[in-house]
Amino acid sequence: MMLGAAGHPYWQCLLSTETLLTFSNAQVASLSADTANTEMDENESPLATKNPDSNSVESSRAFKPFFAANTPPHHIAQILVEQRDLSNPLKQTSIKAIGLLGSVERKTKKQITAYLLPHYVDSEESKKDPRPWKCATSGEDMAVHLIFGKNLFQALGIAHGEAAIENINEGQLIEITAQTRVSSRDSLSRWVERRCLDLEIKAYRILSEKSKDSSGGRAFASDSQLLKHKPPVASTSPQLPVLTLRDVFADSGQVVVVDTTETLQSFAHDSLELLSNLNKSKESQQATLVGIDCEWQPNQLSPHGQTQPVLLLQISFHSLGIVYLLDLQTLLRPLLSSDEEMNETETMTSESLDFLFRSKRVIKVGYQVASDLRRIAASYPHVSCFQDIQAVLEVDTLVKRILHLTKQKKSRSITMSLARLTAHYVEKSICKECQVSDWSARPLTPDQKGYAALDAAIGPLIAEKAMETVNATINGGVPRIERWDGDMGVSKAINSWRFLFLQTEDLNAIKKLQAKQIVGPFWIVTQSWITGGRQPRFPSVPSPSAETPYTDNNGVLRIPARMLQIHQPGDGALFAGLVGTEVGKSKDHCLGMLLSRAAALPGGARIDFPRRLSYVEFDDAIALFLTLPGKCRPGESRNFPGMFLEDGQILSWFISSRVWNEGRSDLATKLLGSRNEGDDYLPLVLFVRNGKGNFISCGRCRVLLPEEVPRVTDTNKPKGYGLTQLDLELLDFEALTASEIFTDLISPLIMSQSSWTTIGSA
Repeated sequence: MMLGAAGHPYWQCLLSTETLLTFSNAQVASLSADTANTEMDENESPLATKNPDSNSVESSRAFKPFFAANTPPHHIAQILVEQRDLSNPLKQTSIKAIGLLGSVERKTKKQITAYLLPHYVDSEESKKDPRPWKCATSGEDMAVHLIFGKNLFQALGIAHGEAAIENINEGQLIEITAQTRVSSRDSLSRWVERRCLDLEIKAYRILSEKSKDSSGGRAFASDSQLLKHKPPVASTSPQLPVLTLRDVFADSGQVVVVDTTETLQSFAHDSLELLSNLNKSKESQQATLVGIDCEWQPNQLSPHGQTQPVLLLQISFHSLGIVYLLDLQTLLRPLLSSDEEMNETETMTSESLDFLFRSKRVIKVGYQVASDLRRIAASYPHVSCFQDIQAVLEVDTLVKRILHLTKQKKSRSITMSLARLTAHYVEKSICKECQVSDWSARPLTPDQKGYAALDAAIGPLIAEKAMETVNATINGGVPRIERWDGDMGVSKAINSWRFLFLQTEDLNAIKKLQAKQIVGPFWIVTQSWITGGRQPRFPSVPSPSAETPYTDNNGVLRIPARMLQIHQPGDGALFAGLVGTEVGKSKDHCLGMLLSRAAALPGGARIDFPRRLSYVEFDDAIALFLTLPGKCRPGESRNFPGMFLEDGQILSWFISSRVWNEGRSDLATKLLGSRNEGDDYLPLVLFVRNGKGNFISCGRCRVLLPEEVPRVTDTNKPKGYGLTQLDLELLDFEALTASEIFTDLISPLIMSQSSWTTIGSA
């Protein structure tokens, strides 16, 4: 009887690996393909497994196990490698497999790359046969390349991740949970050229070390020796005591699970009591801290690795010594449309939370808590209380600011995780064993309850201790953190958040409003502002059919550049005062200067334009932007080689060949129209900068036809970028030569030009 599922991620054995390994004479074998002899004995099962002699090279070549993975289609991968500008339609797939760690290619503190071999293959054999597996979809020979890095650190945290990397060595028998690395063009190139499949490791477990038993097989570790996917932290520093609720609350605190009407009423009562005590306080400026955290199912435990909704919301009443664990999985229905009506239980839950979330005197504290709140809102779009939350304090942001004020170093290291913040301010460690546990299982285990309660309760304690170091308090009337009256050092730490759902599938609107898909199919727009300050206007959805003004996610009115005019016919002096002046580092500075001379925007409005393009179209003009290489040495390779002719009066400018469309596009017509001066003259205005320096206004210019370029040149057109080179003549060159800023900009480039482009005689 075969126990197991050949490593397939969705066909799982009902018995755990630990149980299987307790059986006497347990062996790990693979479904094999016989490449040497395709004939099968009539009495032999087609699923028979074969374990060839590990000392036989010929045998290892003849018998190759199938690697059960949904590999990238070869023809799609080849197209993506050859045409890198195409969008990637391939999706990551999850994989579980057992194999032997082969040769390690690279090992650093944060990453290891190694090959995965069938369990009976030695590293020396793998060097003779670089493709020891069979592809389950095509039957071709293939290799499997493992990457222990970013995904592993995200699942385990920094400390556990580093220890996990340290424990990995060549020759170990290992069970992996991974996903295909199809988002990387380099990985796809390896698959196309070498039939090598890159896998990103999300979790692993060592089944045995390198030693072998007397029978020639591989000796398995006992249950107690099995390395879980969370290895112990390897550290030479003294181990800190583990944090408990007794370290946070004087009387060890109380943890209450809210999953019934009765417990929900108890939570609502304590919320009202907290607010009532604040209102009765003689100190009208008093505020209180409430810890916030949430838990959801880890991706590696969810079907198909999909992101899961929040299942548990923890709220710690710091002053009352109580942590409530709101079982959202029981109380609310996830991933419903924002226009869905709430049922009775959801209405009661929303009203209970609304008191806390809308109060500016109840400071909601947590580590990266704004991200948690956004995930909760995305998980339950129809529950209104999650969409507008006042007075939120990011404890990591607060600590960074305080460490900066006190001129302490290593602030980034201290704020890297909640565990490091706890170690720094409380001198305790946090047990993270339950972080990637099954949060959908009910009832929650005592360890899960303790972990969840601590994650919410520790935030207010760290905030208090951090503020004590600079003698800061919270002014509940504003609210604002101050060291003294009027102090602005940490005044921007407390913010409010608004989460809105975008009712459109228009990709242009999604991009302009910076909407994100956090959980489920909904696009969510995020707004934030300093609590007590002016709230931003609600965003509006840009028109998909025409360029019209809209309000962005920051509440700023955006007016498309094409709706604006910067030039008045006959006004030749419009650009005269701009020539040769240094404007600023951004395109906004340049465009703002143009508009300040012609048309005024409504109060607070800004220009809307594509920021990655090298031009901005107005109704009556086009602004061109050119960034020159920061350094130009003889023989230096340049991505966008240009040239300066006539002592800099003519220079190169590049435009996308697709946009130019051989001079037939609307933009090309406008650019070429700059040649015809008159009442309908469409000016081109050029801004040039060196590297990341300030843009310099070069005034008006026009596009030259090839026959008008005064010298024969070797254009050195850039290859592989799909660009068309145009030659621009600076019409205000005489005024430019009087500017030291401009001459200092182009002189080194003109002098070194002969080293990277060939200029013929006139």
